[in-house]
Amino acid sequence: MKDQFTNYIQKNKLFNNSHNLLLAYSAGADSSVLFNLLLKCKFNFSVAHCNYKLRGKQSDNDEIFIVEIAKKNKVKYHIKKFDISKINFEQSQSVQMECRKIRYKWFSQLSEKYGYDFILTAHHLNDSIETFFINLLRGTGIEGLAGIPIKRDKFIRPLLFTTKNKILEYARINKINFREDESNAS
Repeated sequence: MKDQFTNYIQKNKLFNNSHNLLLAYSAGADSSVLFNLLLKCKFNFSVAHCNYKLRGKQSDNDEIFIVEIAKKNKVKYHIKKFDISKINFEQSQSVQMECRKIRYKWFSQLSEKYGYDFILTAHHLNDSIETFFINLLRGTGIEGLAGIPIKRDKFIRPLLFTTKNKILEYARINKINFREDESNAS
């Protein structure tokens, strides 16, 4: 997967070793594999993790996991706790969508403050296909039928070339630890 990863980045002119990158790190398999690939390819990156405290102790354990792996690998990290109970949600928005808006706003603030050239998310091919069908059901226009873009503004998704199964296989073969969020199953 490492060769596919570097080829995908080069082919799409996404970023290079001179860029300062910020990885959105959830502690799940996708972002843990992306963390591993960035390390192996010697990219200059830091990580950012949002703790919404929605899953109690599990949310705190995700945060602890990320801090430990970042320290172990000498990677700078940013952690932010959000008190979701104090946030006024738009009536039409789900908690998940509102958290996404908050998260992306914070990532952009970090980018400005610390000079990150790009913000990486670990979306993969399955996510893009899922987005396509969700948008199709919502009656989106042509743009929405494209799925998740590889790059939008400073946000880059360097794993869109691969599937969830291949990510899990890579994690297993390379003994990459990650945390499973049970809410993803639903």
